Amino acid sequence: DDEAQRLQSHYLQTCPLLTEDTRFAINVNERHRFRPDHFKGFEKDHVDRLCKENDEVVEEKRRIGNHEAESESNWASYHAEVVNKMSDA
Repeated sequence: DDEAQRLQSHYLQTCPLLTEDTRFAINVNERHRFRPDHFKGFEKDHVDRLCKENDEVVEEKRRIGNHEAESESNWASYHAEVVNKMSDA
C-alpha cells in the first residue's frame, strides 16, 4: 500500500498532463503552434516579449494621440487667425 501510494504520488508530480510543463503543449508537427487541449501557459520569455510589445503599442498610441492633439491645436489657431483677419477686413 505504501509503495502504491509512493508511485501514485510520483506519477502525480511528474505527469505532463497534470504539471505546468509548457513543452507538453507544443504541437509536434508545427513547433510554433500550441495544442489547446494541453495548453499550460506561455513560457517566461514569451510573456516578457508580449508585455514589451504591448508597451510599445501603448507608447505608439500615446505618440499618435499627442500628434493629433497638436495638429488639432494648430488647425484651431489657424482658423481663429483667418476669422480674425476676415473680421478686420
